[in-house]
Amino acid sequence: MILAAAAERRYVQAIVRALGGTNAEAAAVAAAICEADLRGYTSHGLLRVADAIPLVRQGVLRVGARPRIAAERPAAVLMDGDRALGPWATLAAMREAIARARRVGTASVALYDCGHIGAAGYYVERAARADLIGLLVTRGNPGMHPYGGVERQIGTNPLAVAIPSVGEPFLLDMAASATSLGALREALARGEPIAPGLAVDAAGQPTTDPAAGLAGALSPFGGAKGYGLGLVVEILGGLLTGAGAGNAPHPSGRLPWGVFVVVIDPAAYTDPTEFKRAVRAYFARLKASRLAPGFREILIPGERAFRRRREQLAHGVQITDAIWAEVAALARPLGVDAAEYAS
Repeated sequence: MILAAAAERRYVQAIVRALGGTNAEAAAVAAAICEADLRGYTSHGLLRVADAIPLVRQGVLRVGARPRIAAERPAAVLMDGDRALGPWATLAAMREAIARARRVGTASVALYDCGHIGAAGYYVERAARADLIGLLVTRGNPGMHPYGGVERQIGTNPLAVAIPSVGEPFLLDMAASATSLGALREALARGEPIAPGLAVDAAGQPTTDPAAGLAGALSPFGGAKGYGLGLVVEILGGLLTGAGAGNAPHPSGRLPWGVFVVVIDPAAYTDPTEFKRAVRAYFARLKASRLAPGFREILIPGERAFRRRREQLAHGVQITDAIWAEVAALARPLGVDAAEYAS
């Protein structure tokens, strides 16, 4: 189905408010969800609302949460997410890192005890739009097998980096796994196979069946390289933040999601305006360089997503019918009627 971006945002806001969230919480979560869908990252869009509703109703996640500083130094903060919805807590961490980077040049925030954050690039882009460099890693429930293994021991573990430029920023948002669990769920909902090399079944055999992949494990992208990157994120986003690592429950009962944010102010090292111009000039040289056979252009990370966002803002956001129906069924008992937002 096609849904206007503004309608999707209002729908998610209504759901979060119906769960007991504040207007600020609802707006923060809705913005993160809608931006993911706008850019084509549908595995981290409305699908994640279907995950969050039962977790809130079961008391695993909390609305009305107040993420807070648990320990701090001038350039480093440890933040307790208070079991908040992931976007609400991560935005608080990003704001803290941005404010401190403005003062000291480079700052980091380690966040624990929050829910799934959605698309990691959404948060670092906020830094780039403020003429800062943002880096974020996050780990969560293990879904990926180690290189040479078959069991889920590592999260999908995305890394996102945003760098300011003249015009749209550089925006890299990639997972250590070859795909996401959400993408498998979407393929299953559409009744479509997945590409070879993305997942293994419960016996450790490569599969193109999304149901078998969900019963098995995701594969690291690039074999040993994706595995190595996944471990880096598991350590920084899990062990360093205090969220834990691997598939063992945290001894304190903390949630499995952890976020580590670094923000850098280019003004601490160079003239920020000249830096942005230099970045833009370099990208222009890249895009003007000789094309490989079969390619029509060279893209900069983030460029395709920004184009998709402009297109869907104008013509509507594509939502998988099965995901819409799943969220609608969960929202109905909360008194939120999906039909009011689909027209």
